[in-house]
Order: sequence, then structure tokens, then C-alpha cells
Amino acid sequence: MYNRTFWKNRSVEHPHRYTDETGQEKTFTQAPGTVYEAGTPMEQGKLNNQETGIAAVYAAVLFLVQQVGLLMTKVQANVTAVASNILLIQKYKTKSTTATLTVAGWAASGEVFTQTLSVAIIPASCALHTGPDETSREEYIACDVHASASSAGSITYTATKVPENALTVNIAISEVDA
Repeated sequence: MYNRTFWKNRSVEHPHRYTDETGQEKTFTQAPGTVYEAGTPMEQGKLNNQETGIAAVYAAVLFLVQQVGLLMTKVQANVTAVASNILLIQKYKTKSTTATLTVAGWAASGEVFTQTLSVAIIPASCALHTGPDETSREEYIACDVHASASSAGSITYTATKVPENALTVNIAISEVDA
């Protein structure tokens, strides 16, 4: 904390009178010889001008420190929001993989056939997109293969007839909140 001093000029009746050690008053007159540089006299106007400047700088620094503090709070809030958004983007970004429906993996279930695959990227709640790889497309369509159910870590496919070849399927998921 800066404490300003208010300067006043000294005012006395006899400015050049002194008392010696015996108690006798003596008056002296300045006789400095040749003055090479007059210098700046110390007087209240000049000293108070300095005090005003110092006080103004001190107030400005305090204001700037407060502003920096406010900005740092806002920056921290923004950093926290960005970090939160990055986590959401990572959580909700689409993940994909491929899997194989084997010929032997189909099981009869009434008039249809089913096959359940373990797929690690599938969470409990997601938007699921699946379809055949280009090399399996014709047989996938001919056997009416489609995803019929999913749960965390698995997907079940249903077909009206068992394919003669293994089918490669593409699986893409986007997480959603339950």
C-alpha cells in the first residue's frame, strides 16, 4: 500500500540563525562560491507533484492487477469449458470397426437365423450404423441380413437364410446419453 506524503515548505522566523554550543545565537549567510549548477530547489510544489505521480502509478498498477485477476478467472473458465467440450467430442465422436459373420455362426431362431458378435466399441447406449463391406454386399442383400439388436459389447444380426460365405460388415457407432 502506498501512503502519500503531503509536503510543506518549512517556514521560520529566522531561517539562517543557529545557536552554537555555548548557547549564543549566530546568523550565517550562504557563500557557496561559484555556482556551477543551480540544481532544482526542494520545495512543496515539486515534491507534491512527485507524490501525485507516484500515487497515480500505484493506483494504475492496482487496477491492472485487478483486471489481470479478472481475466485469469475468465481464461480459467474458458479453459475448463474447452476441456469439457474436448471430452464430449471424444466421447461422442463416431467410432468404427469391421467384423465377420461366419457361415458356422448362424443359429436357427424360428423362421430366421441369428448371429451375435462381440464388438468392444459398442456402448450400452448409442446410435448404431451397420452395413456390408463392398465385397459382401450382394450376398448380404440376398440373405436379407440386418442388425436386429445390440447391447454393450455385442450386436445381433438376423438373416432370412444362411449366407454361403462369411460376410464382412462395417459397424459405426455414435454414443448418446441414455
